[in-house]
Amino acid sequence: MDGPDQIGPDLSPKRTYSDKLRGFVRAFTTRDGLIGDYDYAHLFTPKLPFTKQARKSAPFFGLNDRVPVVLALILGLQHALAMLAGVISPPIMLGGTSGVNFGTEDYQYLVSTSLIVSGLLSAIQMTRFHIYGTKYYIGTGLLSVVGTSFATITVAEGAFTQMYETGYCPTSADGTKLPCHKGYGALLGTSCLCALLEIGLSFMSSRLLARIFPHSSPAQLSF
Repeated sequence: MDGPDQIGPDLSPKRTYSDKLRGFVRAFTTRDGLIGDYDYAHLFTPKLPFTKQARKSAPFFGLNDRVPVVLALILGLQHALAMLAGVISPPIMLGGTSGVNFGTEDYQYLVSTSLIVSGLLSAIQMTRFHIYGTKYYIGTGLLSVVGTSFATITVAEGAFTQMYETGYCPTSADGTKLPCHKGYGALLGTSCLCALLEIGLSFMSSRLLARIFPHSSPAQLSF
């Protein structure tokens, strides 16, 4: 691989469009750009129990290191398969019988929207765009998936249950819960308002955030 591994900010000179074009052509026309010197055996060798494993340091790529095209396709497919269930599960749960009881058409629409929006926002998050004239960026530039959050499911299901009980969401004469588009719209509106709070917090310094919010582990936070 070219250059040392690094995680910090990229201090190299800004690349021109001609430099980017040459790098693109090189990636798809040379062996180093397509395959590189990556240990593909390490990637595909399973770890079997009761067998001796050779001690090897895991291959590591820095934030701005070049990744061979073939390896990028393999890892991209791996990430896509790993994130698929996590992206489509929340809309399935919220649009089903435990949520707002949508019909098949609306149900499929929620799943499709979740996949499309997750893909677009993940691309923005990983690309990292600079806001012109400011010191701020949109996105982190790191490999991180922006998907549908499971954190809203418990709260949303409780809210939908209350909406049906109070008559905000419709029910049939025999008590069967009918599709509640108004309730789902209320959830979306509330989420948009809460998102403004998170956007505002992102402009605060990390030192101030550490004072406002106590340190906790991910396990404590989930509870």
